[in-house]
Amino acid sequence: MKKVLSVFLVLLLMFLVCAPAFAAEGAGGAVNAPTVYVVGGNANVINGEGEQVLPIDAPEGYLGEAVADCVPDLAKALLLRTDEAKAAYKEKLISWMAPIYEKVLMDDNGDPIGEYIPLTDGYQPFVIPEIAPNRISGGVYPLRAYDFYYDWRLDPFVNAARLDAYIAAILRGTGAERVNLVGRCEGATVVMAYLAAHGHDRVNKIFFNTSAAKGYLLTNSIFSGEMSFSSKEINAFLNNNPNFSLDTLDTSAIPAGEELIGMLASMLEAASKTPHLDIPARLLTRLYENLIRDMIPDVLLHSYATFPAMWAMVDNEHFDAAVAYVFAGKEAQYAGLIERITKYHEEVSLKADEILASCMIDGVAVGGLTKYGYPAIPLYEDSDMLSDGHALVSHVSFGATASKHDGTLDDKYINRRAAEGFGKYISPDKKIDASTCLFPDTMWFVGNLEHQRFPWMIDDLTQRFFTAANVTVDTYAAYPQFMLFNESAYTFVPLTEENAAQSVVGTEEGPSFSESMENFATSFGNILIRLINFVRSVIEGIVAHAKGTA
Repeated sequence: MKKVLSVFLVLLLMFLVCAPAFAAEGAGGAVNAPTVYVVGGNANVINGEGEQVLPIDAPEGYLGEAVADCVPDLAKALLLRTDEAKAAYKEKLISWMAPIYEKVLMDDNGDPIGEYIPLTDGYQPFVIPEIAPNRISGGVYPLRAYDFYYDWRLDPFVNAARLDAYIAAILRGTGAERVNLVGRCEGATVVMAYLAAHGHDRVNKIFFNTSAAKGYLLTNSIFSGEMSFSSKEINAFLNNNPNFSLDTLDTSAIPAGEELIGMLASMLEAASKTPHLDIPARLLTRLYENLIRDMIPDVLLHSYATFPAMWAMVDNEHFDAAVAYVFAGKEAQYAGLIERITKYHEEVSLKADEILASCMIDGVAVGGLTKYGYPAIPLYEDSDMLSDGHALVSHVSFGATASKHDGTLDDKYINRRAAEGFGKYISPDKKIDASTCLFPDTMWFVGNLEHQRFPWMIDDLTQRFFTAANVTVDTYAAYPQFMLFNESAYTFVPLTEENAAQSVVGTEEGPSFSESMENFATSFGNILIRLINFVRSVIEGIVAHAKGTA
């Protein structure tokens, strides 16, 4: 049991480090403005030597080798529980991280070390021109004519300054007076920093596509040191996340790796059926509190915690705790970085609603799209809440009230909201109340759609929002407020009571408790057989050697 959980913890940790009603006439009306599309994070970046260094990636087989090498030190740390053993494990883990992160770490002030250049989707260096070309077609600017690429490690204010220069170049080239802005995922933090630092005088409309400006689950939980474990949530995530699955892990470097993973999967499945006896989660919590929690700050300071942009995706509820946790005892060394990330927190994160409300009062239409239906990363106290697998619906939508992933809003709540005149904002699957959004009439929701998927319909909706006057969730029959992603037809369809059960994944019943225990016993038996055969081969070798020397 301890060995299986040790493997899982190393896999988990390596995964973490390798791997947030106004209406007015005016600018929000029918204005043909060029659109600046601020892409999401994880774009390609090269260094001054032309070597691609971002996104961060490990060579094939690297994770398996790291796990195999770290397990013995982890086992010693767990068994001995001494500071020396814990330090040895942390040193070993960081030694495996160093080759991956050494070329992308920022300095103690959160500034890049050397020259870095973002690349376009066509792998060409993205340089701000003096005058951007006039790319208008058929009287309407294409949505993706002016994509904005950036080094996604940097302080959003730094990228916002470059965005301001890009907007100025576009306006000079087109003769337009305003631009539309799209903020996708992390790009929303750059848009928010731009609005805070440069205002909205040159902005026509804004659309947030899967925004991370209000927080991102992974940064919230890891940076604040407030991880929480549940076999039910872990099992749901591993079985339904398209980007991470136990079945796809390379276990070739781990002795009996395939059997261990099979046993782990069965154990989690069985534990998820008996939450009151969730022994794996209790053990994980104990191991995390006794070992992992104390080492994560150093691990983060050798990786993502030196990226100011990551701090922009720590939500307001966890920011102060995260700063205290990550920089404990090192406040003087990282004073410059702390000052930088605190500036964004105070001037943007805490004032986000105020900034956007000011835009809308001045006639700048603001809209957005929120995805949902995938289990959240199972490390956070709210991982059972409705999400797109990476960010909570309540955060992405700027304030929607949402249910748990496998539940619905309380009937009393729904009835009360309906009596108050807000019934139209309750989703047909009874999971979302859009009326509590900052901009409820221009926030769309799509069920059964994971965070990192971007079907063409999103761009179509965004373009319609920009090119027509006073667009709301009631404007287009094809794009009602609540929709469902139909995978087979690759299209959005209206969410109805009839198809409501399809809006989330991972709620169907899996193997029963007895079946899970049977699978666990089978995997354990296979491991035991391999162990017996190994011991037998060792004994036979000793006997043969003894006969040969007799």
